[in-house]
Amino acid sequence: MQIKKIIDLSVEISTYMPIWPTAQLPNIVPIGIASRDGYNVELYTSTTHTGTHIDAPYHFEENGKSVDALELNRLVSEGYCIKIRTKSTEITKEELESKWKEEYNGKTILINTGWSKKRGFNKEFLYDFPGLSMDAAKFILEKR
Repeated sequence: MQIKKIIDLSVEISTYMPIWPTAQLPNIVPIGIASRDGYNVELYTSTTHTGTHIDAPYHFEENGKSVDALELNRLVSEGYCIKIRTKSTEITKEELESKWKEEYNGKTILINTGWSKKRGFNKEFLYDFPGLSMDAAKFILEKR
């Protein structure tokens, strides 16, 4: 596989970043300070669902695999990014079908909803974000 482009989805982690509404805010405390100690080191605590993360099977299944047990080759793959600007909290099968190309089958699909532009501590970003409808999820699975 030749990598043509890397899409970095990482967000900066900070104490007052938007996170899942019921989660504890991350806490970042300087322990070593370069001007004083010759190095920078922070004490960091957060939930596993802070910032850019992976929902491992363990997140929903009591005996599912945790992130450290996932095969790394599952996390790097050839794929495509498609833009869908849904007017709902659900991305429908019809919306996916309207953008789908045969070459997407069997590849990783990143769906750019434009939602990152709304990032912040507001009701819309925290609660009204778009996700896949059941028929859209089935469509993705059928396309492998």
